[in-house]
Amino acid sequence: MKEGLRIVFLDLETTGLDISRDRIVEIGMIVLLWDGWGFRISKIFTSLVNPEMPIPLSATKIHGITDVMVKNAPRLSDIQDKITNTISDLPLSGYNIIKYDIPLLKNEFARIGALCPLSSQEIIDPYRIFKKRESGKHDLSSAVRFYASTKPRKVHRAIYDCTSAIRVFKAQFLFYDEFHLAKDPFQAMVEASGVEF
Repeated sequence: MKEGLRIVFLDLETTGLDISRDRIVEIGMIVLLWDGWGFRISKIFTSLVNPEMPIPLSATKIHGITDVMVKNAPRLSDIQDKITNTISDLPLSGYNIIKYDIPLLKNEFARIGALCPLSSQEIIDPYRIFKKRESGKHDLSSAVRFYASTKPRKVHRAIYDCTSAIRVFKAQFLFYDEFHLAKDPFQAMVEASGVEF
C-alpha cells in the first residue's frame, strides 16, 4: 500500500433499518493512516445525534440509545461540517457500509438540505468480502469471531462497531492472498467490495 494512504471507517446507529425514513442517533468515524509499516489511527470523531423524532423502543433495544440520551445532543445539521471535514474526499470503509450506512447518510444530508461529503468511489466493505468468501452467518460479530478468533467487546454503538470493522478489515488484508500479495492491495479490496450505487 502507498505510504500515507488514509481511509475513513464509518458507522451509524439509527432509529431503524429503513434508509429512506429512519434517522441517525449516533455517528462514529475513525481515520486510519498507513505509515508504511502498518495502520495507525490518525483521527476519531464520534457523537450522539438528536434525530428530531422519538427513537422506537425496538431500536433502543438494539443499541441502547434512548430519547433522554439524545435530547441535548447536536442535530445532524449542527455537526455536518465536522462530518464533512473528517470524511473529506478520503476512501471509505465500514461493515455493510455500501448497503446501509452510505445510502442512509446521503438521505440524511439531503433531508437537511446539505451536500453529502461522500465523493470518493473508493469503498471497502468488509461485509461484502466476508459474504463472498465464507459461508455461515455474516453479521459483524460473526466476522470478528471468524477473522480475529474473538468476539467484539461491545456491539451496536458506532465507535465500537468502527473498531470491530477495522479488526475485520486488517485481518482480511492478511488472510486472503489476493489482497496482501496484490500489486495494489487497497485497490484489490475496493474491487472485491463491488461498489454499486
